[in-house]
Amino acid sequence: MNYNYYVQKVMMFLKEKQVCLSSRKSHEECYRIFGEYLNLSGLVYSDDAVRKWLAAIKDIYSRQKCYFWNNYIIQLSEMISFGTISDRYLYQIKPSYEKVPDPLRLNLDDYLSSCQHKYTKNSFRLAKIHCSEIMLFFSDRGIFKIEDITYQDIICLYNADFFCTDDTKSIHLNHAARMMVFFFQQGLCDKGYSLLLDTQMYPYVGFLEEFTIDNQTAVEQFRVQSLDFPADELYDSISDYIITLKSYGYVGTTLYLARHSLTALYLFLKIHSLGYLKMIARIWFSEIKNVMGSSWKHWRRILRFYEEYTETGDITPHKKYNYKPRSLETLPMWCQEPIHSFLERKLLADH
Repeated sequence: MNYNYYVQKVMMFLKEKQVCLSSRKSHEECYRIFGEYLNLSGLVYSDDAVRKWLAAIKDIYSRQKCYFWNNYIIQLSEMISFGTISDRYLYQIKPSYEKVPDPLRLNLDDYLSSCQHKYTKNSFRLAKIHCSEIMLFFSDRGIFKIEDITYQDIICLYNADFFCTDDTKSIHLNHAARMMVFFFQQGLCDKGYSLLLDTQMYPYVGFLEEFTIDNQTAVEQFRVQSLDFPADELYDSISDYIITLKSYGYVGTTLYLARHSLTALYLFLKIHSLGYLKMIARIWFSEIKNVMGSSWKHWRRILRFYEEYTETGDITPHKKYNYKPRSLETLPMWCQEPIHSFLERKLLADH
């Protein structure tokens, strides 16, 4: 691909569209520096090269410049792919709300109408901007209906670089979470979307592709069995489980961690289309334990209480649990499966 050829096509297009001279000079600077990066790095233009360069310049230039240069590179990408540049990225001074595609703008209008009374005039104007940016993020991913949003889209939203401060990104995510609550109430999306956008929750959810290969394999082998206890049933049981803890005098931190840990487990199960099974819960816990700090033993006991709760409807507060793996659990999964099957048949025969 001839990089300079497409740069010139962009610059000619900008001139034809009567984009101001200062903006065109800013484009030229961006493309020149990116071109120098490609030459010095021995790279050719690619999405991966773009990502590396955008990550590198964040430590060199202001956030504002990085924001605009990110859009200039998108303009170049559109020219390479489609031979033109969409209005979405051409007219950057156009208000974000006006750039939102019509189908998503209808959803956005419904949400904004539902909550306008909660804001002052100025705070509502800011909320409209933040919410519009979130809708533009989805439209950039090819989504034009709320119903088409997936957990993967929410994960990408959480990890997106909006070329803004951490505080501003946090505000973006808070607005996104509130919108997802509204859309869930309308039956347009999963209730877990808003929960996953919580910065206090996301780090504890865990992702199967980051597990060890052995644990990934073990989870997959338990997948079908786990579906007997759907993840939504786990979530619906959390409140009653906490009532049970309260009945035994548990308060404060224990109740908070109970809701927090089971909500994180629920999200892990939903993201990966799994149900609750204590073996999967134990594998999940072993993988995310390191992010819990000194409270990991507290989490472990709460999860064991929940195991007992799912089996008996109650807990035994003073019970001492054995956390060492049984001999059977130390065997490879290919050994465990036939032994489990044999024991189940024997149990049925004895009855």
